Amino acid sequence: MATTNPRDARIAELERLLDAAIARIEQQEARIAELEARLRSTSRNSSKPRPRTRLGRRSRIWSRPGVSPEASPAP
Repeated sequence: MATTNPRDARIAELERLLDAAIARIEQQEARIAELEARLRSTSRNSSKPRPRTRLGRRSRIWSRPGVSPEASPAP
């Protein structure tokens, strides 16, 4: 009859925990790499302000259906 040494049981438990931790670290590293790639490709994260149109705010008024530049109020 073989008896299990308590040290062997503890070592086996620690090995299982280590394997689980390594797997989780690998998943997190993959997720971090994915998020970093998304950050690099997203233009909204740019520190540069968006360019204004040549006409500024008027361009929005003129772009509405049925509104012509002649019908808009003078500035």
